[in-house]
Amino acid sequence: MKKTLLLSTLLIFSAVLTTNAQKIWNFTQWSQATIDNCAADPTTWENVSETRFQNAIVIDAETPLTANGVEIEELQGLTFGNLNAGKFRIDHPVDGVSIGRFILNGSSLSINVPDCKAGDVIRLLAISANSSDERGFTATNATRTGGLEITTELNENVFSVDADGTVVFTTTGGMQVRYLTINAEIPTSIKTITPANLEVVRNAFYNLNGQYVADDFESLPGGIFIKKTFFDNGTSQVTKIAKVQTHQ
Repeated sequence: MKKTLLLSTLLIFSAVLTTNAQKIWNFTQWSQATIDNCAADPTTWENVSETRFQNAIVIDAETPLTANGVEIEELQGLTFGNLNAGKFRIDHPVDGVSIGRFILNGSSLSINVPDCKAGDVIRLLAISANSSDERGFTATNATRTGGLEITTELNENVFSVDADGTVVFTTTGGMQVRYLTINAEIPTSIKTITPANLEVVRNAFYNLNGQYVADDFESLPGGIFIKKTFFDNGTSQVTKIAKVQTHQ
């Protein structure tokens, strides 16, 4: 009886661990091995700038992405839909000048996340590849629980997996993807990262209903606010901040 009870407990515990397994993909940094392999494989990866490679050939759906005969380590565990030439781009930082990410360059392009469990929470940090065009992701086998469907801002998309199996995220337009997790938070440092060569031209503060309050942080009353930072290249970034009211 004791052995049966112990076995049942272990099986339940194992199931819980399986359901709550964490996975993290960080695209803000790309290894030197990945960069070198892409550079050594111009047939597959075109070097279009100092910080960017793009696929030079058609990549079939469900095919792991490789460079120089090696699966790209930052993408291991993920597959994609059909990718015509130029539809997948890898941006890798050089001396802090750019933000690492991959770009799905178009609409109806998909990221496949296999082996998900019902109830898993997936977070996808991404931004429209066009600063004036609101875009986003739709999901198959997952329900949105956080983030905006479309926006021009850096957006933390949060989804709950509906059933065991693959979750598919599909673009509504070109998207830059920085981070993806299963059952893990996205670090604040990743959500606020900006290129070192951009200059801030203005900060604006809004209440949680999206109403403009002020440009000057010191003039804000105590509370929680949305801070929108505008950069000199026309892009912007949104973060949530707290102001503690001091009493004289």
